[in-house]
Amino acid sequence: MQRSIWLLAVLTSFCLSPQALFAQDAIGIEFVPPQATAALVIRPDAIYNTPLLQMVPWEVASVKSQELTGVKIQDVDSILLYATPPGVDGRPTMGAVVRFAQKVELESLFPYWVEAGQLAQNVRPDTNTRYLQGKESFPLDVVPVDEKTYLMGMPNAIEAMLKQHAEPAESQLANRVRQDLQPAEAQMFLLVEPIREMSQFILADPNLAAFPGLKDLPQQLSHAQLIGNLDLEKGGITLVLTARSEGEAEQLEQTMVGLLASSAKVARQMTQPKEPDSPEGKAIQQYTERISRTLESALKPTRTGKQVTLTTVGKPGTSPQVLLASGTAFFMPIVANARADAYRSRSANNLKQIMLAMHNFHDTFQHMPRDSYDADGKPLLSWRVHILPFIEQSALYNQFHLDEPWDSEHNRELIKILPATYTTPADQAMTTEGRTRYLRPLGEGLPASEEGDLKFQDITDGTSNTLAVVEVPATNAVIWTRPGDFNVDMTFPVQSLLPGESKGVLGARYDGSVQNFLKESLSDDILKALLTHAGGEVVNFRD
Repeated sequence: MQRSIWLLAVLTSFCLSPQALFAQDAIGIEFVPPQATAALVIRPDAIYNTPLLQMVPWEVASVKSQELTGVKIQDVDSILLYATPPGVDGRPTMGAVVRFAQKVELESLFPYWVEAGQLAQNVRPDTNTRYLQGKESFPLDVVPVDEKTYLMGMPNAIEAMLKQHAEPAESQLANRVRQDLQPAEAQMFLLVEPIREMSQFILADPNLAAFPGLKDLPQQLSHAQLIGNLDLEKGGITLVLTARSEGEAEQLEQTMVGLLASSAKVARQMTQPKEPDSPEGKAIQQYTERISRTLESALKPTRTGKQVTLTTVGKPGTSPQVLLASGTAFFMPIVANARADAYRSRSANNLKQIMLAMHNFHDTFQHMPRDSYDADGKPLLSWRVHILPFIEQSALYNQFHLDEPWDSEHNRELIKILPATYTTPADQAMTTEGRTRYLRPLGEGLPASEEGDLKFQDITDGTSNTLAVVEVPATNAVIWTRPGDFNVDMTFPVQSLLPGESKGVLGARYDGSVQNFLKESLSDDILKALLTHAGGEVVNFRD
């Protein structure tokens, strides 16, 4: 289901284009069935040729499009995508009419999925024509209408389109598209009546409480359309909302004013930088505030009869060029925050896997893992090697000569095989060198420095109050197979673990929990208490 929708999206992904006037009867409106409630009309060839988007790497995108779909972006003249409300199975139906600029052979379409066995040629018994049939796990059929027109979608969507074409029935959505289709680059249509009750239920979700006016829209709306183009002079985005009556249009206007204000507030929250008090953080906040005010002012709704319109066309500071540039910059903080969150999430998961392995090791051997040494006290292998069987790396563990040092002729060859659990994101060079940043803190009074085998009962300060493994700065990374970890300067532990401009450190406690310890929330005394395991300090630090 998800993959079939994604496959349709391959052809609809570039949905804003230059001015592109096209005849209504050339986009396949006659295939839209009566039950359809939403439609999207776009022209990929016009998108490809728009002067405004010439900096886009179209050549690369076109090659990728041909690789996946069998056709280049510029060879697709128009796409009419429609959807119906969810049926008894809880899923909506989606179908598309795709018109190509030139003749396209069925055999050339979707080679990747045909080769993968997800699509296969078959023959329709009613017309004796060939088509591409999707598997049950990949419910997408591709049916030719003529040499330039193809129907694509779920099997029931295909049947509905063919039936509508052969036996035309009244289709409210098709009528709406015929009536309101603009010489625009992209246009979306939505009928509210068939989905009013479902929409009210969905928009009443408490998670949407930040947008209080949303729940009122289904009662006020009759239908809506979104028009967009990137014409250099007259481009912009226009949202036309049609109410059920002029009285409800007045309420709808106020609803949209409120939604604009709440959307601006949410946008500011989403782009809140991780370091709001830094010069860069303050600049990002100022920019977000300025853009929010500009868009909120430009999109101020106007009402005429039963229609409420919001548009950027002709508004100062909201030309397509400006919107593209500002939109990119607007989302930079979101992307940066997401990247940082993804880094921490992956690294935190690595630490959790390491701690789980330590716990399982303790269950098996009745003590925590530690570095190994020979009878003369010479270092052999690190504790990370000894927990390999507990992170699903038994095959690698069995390759080590456990009675030889980490840098013996044999064991040295295994340094380069760094398990993913010991790698940190964005440290490719370090990975190649076989170095890891996941180390145990060492020092006087710290558990990993104690003589003998460490047991959970030895951690008298509590496993939830004692750090076991930390992600040290990159400059302190070590060969993962070599005994030895990170020596903490217990006089200035915060500066030792978080030197310079470091903002925080990921650490795992002996109970298996992982936390990002922010430098601004730590003191030397707190960190000392977290590092020691039998110091008797009272600490329950949760940042």
